[in-house]
Amino acid sequence: MRMQEGGSSRPSLRVFSVLDRLLLTHPVWLQLALNQDSAVYILLREPVGTFLVRKCSSSQRKVLCLRVTSDRSAASVKECFICEEDSTFALESSSLSFPDLCRLVAFYCISR
Repeated sequence: MRMQEGGSSRPSLRVFSVLDRLLLTHPVWLQLALNQDSAVYILLREPVGTFLVRKCSSSQRKVLCLRVTSDRSAASVKECFICEEDSTFALESSSLSFPDLCRLVAFYCISR
């Protein structure tokens, strides 16, 4: 705790980076057991910008699912396959790669 002017005390607030928040909340957004229909169902009830990562049942690849518009149709959820090669992660057809999944997601959270 730190003292404020006037003698009152309050806990000091810790600022978490995007990466810290993703690491702390991965049980919420990393939903590898969800199928495509369940992911769309969940995301259609959330605000634009909400995302989750699931595993594709046919290819077993991870998929980043993102709510992109406020429409109430499945077309408002965009899916991007995640490539895992040589201990790096990248979105399909992207030249940017990251050492782990959290850093990939953090980059797109910050840059988009």
